[in-house]
Amino acid sequence: MGDVTLSVLDAFEDAGMGSLDTSHGPCDHICSELKFMAALCVKEDEAWTSNGAEAAAVWLERQRAFLQVHILNWLPGWRSQVAAATEEPYFQLAVELALAACQADAEIVRKRIELSSY
Repeated sequence: MGDVTLSVLDAFEDAGMGSLDTSHGPCDHICSELKFMAALCVKEDEAWTSNGAEAAAVWLERQRAFLQVHILNWLPGWRSQVAAATEEPYFQLAVELALAACQADAEIVRKRIELSSY
């Protein structure tokens, strides 16, 4: 396990999800990282409904940091690698969709952090 894998594991553990199911691959695999993001979103939603803006802001910050430090740090390069490795539209579009969704999520998280800090 390299530094990136250990950093992803640290993010899982810091969020209280060290035992997150990684049956789809290692913790730094796209499936595991997206599953982690989904779990962070669930925790944020729970915080909004039961604990308020301060608690939700913690989960929003975890989402922001994980997107920036991990997913959006390598996903654009992976998109280029997939485009160079295959002409299969399915795989190219799947990576494009994942990247677009993560970029949109980063923007939504940024706006929610701004609103929650008022």
